[in-house]
Amino acid sequence: MVYIGTSLGTIRCFNLNNQFEYDALTNQNLRGNKVTAIDVSRHQPDFLVTGHKQGQVALWDISKQRCLKVVKQCHDSEVVNICVYLSYENKSRVFTISNEDSGPVKLVSFSKGAVKGYNVIQNDYLFKQRLYCTPSLTFRMQHPIYKFPNFDNLIVCAIGSLDEIVLVELDPYIDEMHSFDRPRFCREHVPPYVDFGHG
Repeated sequence: MVYIGTSLGTIRCFNLNNQFEYDALTNQNLRGNKVTAIDVSRHQPDFLVTGHKQGQVALWDISKQRCLKVVKQCHDSEVVNICVYLSYENKSRVFTISNEDSGPVKLVSFSKGAVKGYNVIQNDYLFKQRLYCTPSLTFRMQHPIYKFPNFDNLIVCAIGSLDEIVLVELDPYIDEMHSFDRPRFCREHVPPYVDFGHG
């Protein structure tokens, strides 16, 4: 499947195997609010998250083709990156981490309610002023083949800013693990793009 966010605030859904386009995902609260970031859960493919031009973050259920929750007051400006992950400790909780280009990074936690859908139980800054310009972020998740006993029960996020790269443990606890200062010549000319590998 391929998911494409549009300037209308909708998500187009394509099945590449049979070249079929499903009905677009839409929500009244996001109509006309451009999708600027999108991610699909690696461990629960039914979950998709979007970030929007006016700063909102939305959680979607792909299989049911509906929006589960819109966080209206998440960012002050356009969301440029967003990632979604599920807690290893509590499978009913869904987390997103998202950022604005100017630097602020937000952590939002959703929990499935007993009666009504998903609720926002956390909407906090991981970094509000420390990082300057954050063009990229990514997660390290458990690998199906390569095993690292000291890290496989952790969810770690790498955040790239112009001045530094920061590694943050997000589950089971939130804790800054390490930071790397970027060389001065890189800060002036090259935005950082980060990812995890195995080696």
